[in-house]
Amino acid sequence: MFSFLDVDGYLIKCAEGVAFFPRTITPINRNSGVTRLRKIFLDVDLVLPPYIPLGYLSSHGAQIENAKTPQEKERLVGEMLEERCNGSLDMADACTGIYQRDPCIVPFYDSLLEAIEAHYLGLHRASVLTLIPCVEGIIRNLAKMVGMNIDDRIDAESFLETLTKVQRRHIKEVELKGIDWIPTELASVAFFDQAHERIQMVESIRVFVEHALYQHTSMYGKTSRLNRHGIVHGLISDFHTPTNFYRLIVLINALSVASIVAGRSASLLRQPSTKEGLQLAMHFEACKATAFQAASSKHFASNA
Repeated sequence: MFSFLDVDGYLIKCAEGVAFFPRTITPINRNSGVTRLRKIFLDVDLVLPPYIPLGYLSSHGAQIENAKTPQEKERLVGEMLEERCNGSLDMADACTGIYQRDPCIVPFYDSLLEAIEAHYLGLHRASVLTLIPCVEGIIRNLAKMVGMNIDDRIDAESFLETLTKVQRRHIKEVELKGIDWIPTELASVAFFDQAHERIQMVESIRVFVEHALYQHTSMYGKTSRLNRHGIVHGLISDFHTPTNFYRLIVLINALSVASIVAGRSASLLRQPSTKEGLQLAMHFEACKATAFQAASSKHFASNA
């Protein structure tokens, strides 16, 4: 019946439409690998990272889960993201293979490019601050894909509503296409979120927006310090870490998956590097070299 789960039942067709009556529902393992990993990462203000092998995420997720202190967890998150997200070619491939091709993301491509350049130049405040409005704009474009207009709203509620509508659209128009009636329980986001990986990915974004990025600053106390209201309004000043830049890049990558769930036609597999991507990777390497030279000059000057 579903792409992620076999459900036995009866499909009845009549003049009024098509209905499905389940006979039994196969029990779903609510502690599946993706569900467990999502919880581990959300505890450290990280959306479930797409485009990264599940085995790699599981190994590092276990280390993060077993860490004794928030500071140790933050260190482990940083090391994992540094290894997987900081490569010049990986970042360039994301730019040319995802960001330039996604209609929800491409209007912010120049800002994304400047944020990445700032990161490689060591300007971490600039990199984080530049990405935050990109996230908001991408979600607004997602809203338009599913028939919503939230251009005049800047609040977590409208963003959460957008992500829920993305999930419901996929369930109705892809998973339940051609079915006019089905028990409410089987058509719910909660049911699909138990085992459907694309729905789980969007839910990961939704929970992160609600409990971290857009949580009221008075209630926010995570080690990462990645809280939109606190940062934009000057209530949090110690947000400028490379790890927070990676967190936002992972979020934008996850939003690219959300746009596929919303109806964009694209592959979730990494595509081969292009000539444009290789040239962009060389540019990022030049930014790294510039930052290294500047740091070296500063070091020598301070010791003179």
